[in-house]
Amino acid sequence: MTEAEWLANDDLEQMLALLSQGPAQRGVSSRKLRLFKAGCLRAVWKSLTIKPIRQALIAAEQFADGCLTKGQLESANRIGIVAFLKTHDRNSRKASRHPELMVKLLRMGMAVDSAQESIDFRSLEGIGNWEDLRMSDPVLRSLSPVLLRCVVGNPFRAVAFDPRWRTADVTALAGGIYDERAFDRLPLLADALMDAECDHEDVLAHCRSDGPHVRGCWVVDLVLGKE
Repeated sequence: MTEAEWLANDDLEQMLALLSQGPAQRGVSSRKLRLFKAGCLRAVWKSLTIKPIRQALIAAEQFADGCLTKGQLESANRIGIVAFLKTHDRNSRKASRHPELMVKLLRMGMAVDSAQESIDFRSLEGIGNWEDLRMSDPVLRSLSPVLLRCVVGNPFRAVAFDPRWRTADVTALAGGIYDERAFDRLPLLADALMDAECDHEDVLAHCRSDGPHVRGCWVVDLVLGKE
């Protein structure tokens, strides 16, 4: 895959395969992949109608930021699965035979998996699950490549972030964007970065792009020093 193909690609499998190869893999942490998966689920939040499943998603995000232990994440996972099965007649085999129910189970499983120190980028909890999910949900089918680019950035062109760009205004804006999911403020972050004499075209263009953006956005992470 070339740089131009990465920037325009809508094939998630190919993009994840690229991230498993050579120098392109550098900088793509398990935290970023977890937040990417959570961001996909946030895009279909309304369809996650079972409260413990939503709570499990929130727990996955908190775990990514080091606010929960692995045990707490797994507990939220178990509670979510039990609630799912109770809602659907306590029969996991029935759920697996019913496409709509299975999609909801996959959505949940994408974000509440146990911690992995070693990431298999190509499988990402089973690439078949990803493909099944993407094909059955038009929102995720169109958004998942865009969200992966938001989190990863351009693996062909690493950005050297100048510490002098981290002024008080820049870090305050980035912190608020991250904590409050206030991605509509990203253009303001671009202005603050320019005031700090940032002239990096990729950084400024991403802040001013239409998005969508998610927590784990590569520019916000750079400002906040997150990996």
